[in-house]
Amino acid sequence: MAILGILAVTSTWVLLNLSNEVGPEIEMPNLNQYTKIDIAPEQIKVSTENSDIENGAKLVDSNLGTWWHTKVPKPYTREEWVIIDFGKSTRVDLIRVWPRISFRNQFWDNGNAELHGSHDGKWWQFIMKLEVNKQELIKYDRSSVTFSLKGDEANFRYYKILIRDRSFSSMAELAMYTKEEP
Repeated sequence: MAILGILAVTSTWVLLNLSNEVGPEIEMPNLNQYTKIDIAPEQIKVSTENSDIENGAKLVDSNLGTWWHTKVPKPYTREEWVIIDFGKSTRVDLIRVWPRISFRNQFWDNGNAELHGSHDGKWWQFIMKLEVNKQELIKYDRSSVTFSLKGDEANFRYYKILIRDRSFSSMAELAMYTKEEP
């Protein structure tokens, strides 16, 4: 039976699914205080796709058994990204991402991913680093990683997760939450 624990890394909250070791007990944001923002497949754009069945739409299909996989092989300097277009200015307070099951080593590491926002899809404003400790992600078999944003700094039409990590190649799911009423 898996044991649940919470780990905070700077201002980043991470949900742990621990198999044998118990992690530190730190309070995580209560998801019941947030509203999940609906994201349709057509609102997702990605930098590359490895195949038709590993496309960006898999990030919002609520199925951890499917995933977005980047094009392989990829050039040494390739940046990968996911862009979400909400169609209107939308406040985001939490982001959850799920690594691909059994392939957590394909997720980004350290601060090699960032969240940016834009009002027009052309000019991007840095919001925060999305820091992940991949070794702990693998060691504790973590199911998801949750990032908490602060206040009005995340109120944009477009959001982009920009990944600059050569070892990154897949992600299973993506969800965004707000404290505002939809």
